Amino acid sequence: PVTGIFIDEGECVDLINIAEIDHTGQSATACVDVACEFPLPDPRVIDILDDENISLYFNNPNIPIANYTFHAYDGKTLTIDISSEFQNCLFIMGSGASIVVQGQQTTLNLNTNTRLYSCPRMWQGIRVTSGANILMNNSTLKDADKGIFLEDNSHFEIANSFFYDCVVGVYSPPLGFMSGIWGTITGTTF
Repeated sequence: PVTGIFIDEGECVDLINIAEIDHTGQSATACVDVACEFPLPDPRVIDILDDENISLYFNNPNIPIANYTFHAYDGKTLTIDISSEFQNCLFIMGSGASIVVQGQQTTLNLNTNTRLYSCPRMWQGIRVTSGANILMNNSTLKDADKGIFLEDNSHFEIANSFFYDCVVGVYSPPLGFMSGIWGTITGTTF
């Protein structure tokens, strides 16, 4: 086995640090990728340890949620059960984790530099259930199987955003099965 210690922790600049690796009594210095756990604008972190609803943490849909980091553990689901606007938030999604927007007229609004990505493997993405909405503006979604999965009778508005390293950026059922899905995508990079 290879073991080692960081001799220069530094800041999470480009996710690179210098590590000293010990193996069979020898040492070598190597540059290794390091996933930053919480590169925050503000140290407010919420760990999603089990399948949980956002209303457990926030219950006023009229107040934007700003500068938080949400860390969903592997395979866990964060359900958006009340309309919620996220501004400058970070979602670090564990392997196989997901976000579900659930409820008639419930809206998930990812706004103003909100970023969603996975660590260490792909996450499932955001599922928008029947009657729910997703708004995404000036935000980034990465590393998902299906970045946004739209169910029948859902609505989406995506503008000036980025989808990176997703198997599928935005998915809706085939035309023969689709009913009532509507929305727009403008100024967005896939």
